[in-house]
Amino acid sequence: MLFDSSKISHLRAKIAAESDVKNPTRFEVVTAVLNRCVAMSSPFKPFAIYCPVNNRKLTTPPLPSNIVGNFGAPIVSIIDQQQDLELPILVAKLRTEKDQVYKNYNNIGPNDKDKLVSAAIEDLGKFPQNMRTILTSSWLKMPFYDVDFGWGRPFKALPLPPPVEDCFILMDDRNGDGVYAIVTLHEEVMAKFEVDKELLEFACSDDACF
Repeated sequence: MLFDSSKISHLRAKIAAESDVKNPTRFEVVTAVLNRCVAMSSPFKPFAIYCPVNNRKLTTPPLPSNIVGNFGAPIVSIIDQQQDLELPILVAKLRTEKDQVYKNYNNIGPNDKDKLVSAAIEDLGKFPQNMRTILTSSWLKMPFYDVDFGWGRPFKALPLPPPVEDCFILMDDRNGDGVYAIVTLHEEVMAKFEVDKELLEFACSDDACF
């Protein structure tokens, strides 16, 4: 799915006007729309939105970009009421959880190894148990379109869909202001998701975009 930059700008302005969230980000509004549309495709059941973030930039000062392998903290938002599916509420919940993660790691210096390890272990316990969990992985602002193997920048850079259900991967479009969403869902859920009127108000399928 492609979320055009103009539609994202409209979404950001709309949600900012209807909530207390200042300057909602591309990540927040697109994540909210995707999760709302998935949840609305079947009778409501509580679920969790799970979004890993890069820890390296959160400490004060930031850790080197090449330290260890995957070093992330999760943003976990529990959606336990149907009213939480309203876009302003979803974005507000994501922002609250993100701010808390940032606050936790901003108080840790790069040399506070014990605190870093303790925080990382605590984060592992945040993965929801006995509840549907939808993973949203943001690859936004990663320089995929700066890669040049000798024949120019890529026209389009996308990963292979991961072999798991309930997963979104978000990437920049070539201009850097739109968002591609790579979506993997159960076949029955996907059939309803792809024709959701609200989703298609803000996004189009790859086939329809080119």
